[in-house]
Amino acid sequence: MVRAAGLLFAALFASAFARAAAFELSPIVIQLEPRGPGAARNFVVNNTQSDPIALLIEVYARSASDHGEEIRTPDYDSFVITPPQLVVEPSTSQAIRVQWIGPPDIERELAFRVIVRQLPIRFLSENQGSEFQADVAVAYRYEAAVYVAPPKSKPSAELVSSEPAIDETGRPVLRLTIASKGSMRAILDQPRLQITSASGASVELTGERVDTLQMKNILSGTQAVIDVPWPEEVEFGPVGVTLNTRYFVG
Repeated sequence: MVRAAGLLFAALFASAFARAAAFELSPIVIQLEPRGPGAARNFVVNNTQSDPIALLIEVYARSASDHGEEIRTPDYDSFVITPPQLVVEPSTSQAIRVQWIGPPDIERELAFRVIVRQLPIRFLSENQGSEFQADVAVAYRYEAAVYVAPPKSKPSAELVSSEPAIDETGRPVLRLTIASKGSMRAILDQPRLQITSASGASVELTGERVDTLQMKNILSGTQAVIDVPWPEEVEFGPVGVTLNTRYFVG
């Protein structure tokens, strides 16, 4: 299976809420099949603190704009989340089951974000009574990735266009548009760029010179726009570019 690394990863946000409880979520990436036993898996929430925490689970479908920015759309129909809300007692763990109930026959991988959000509730201790009170802000949240892929899905990336550009800092860059043409996400691994100028000067960029491409996750059916520092070996201007890459598989 292809795992989303680097980009495909949980984000943990702390608020200014001083007595906020914390929790852990694992795994942060789940791969599902569109039918059969592989259509369901569990996340596990671990409450690491001494207070109960209330959590809400939300699902968003993921796509991308023509410029590669992620687009999220609330999704209420593709999964059964059990439970959709929960209270986790101190120093305990609880499973959250994610089951795909969308179309059993899909042509390419579909991508989703599952957000586990701590609700702004502070539980009072027994000697304070049985009521609870709400605080101002959500304390923590995790973002996990869920992918639903048809059998034998494969990644494939294609260089759509390349052009000289100036980035927001004023530096010359090579601006690449790369499309994910395969039936599952393409995570670029060990990419190489062969660049040839109009005058015939040529250079191959690898390693640190293409860091912005390494482990770039491009969802199936979308494209990304990525800047690479302009190579000093060729003059700034129109160039021919060839992309060769492996894909992160694990």
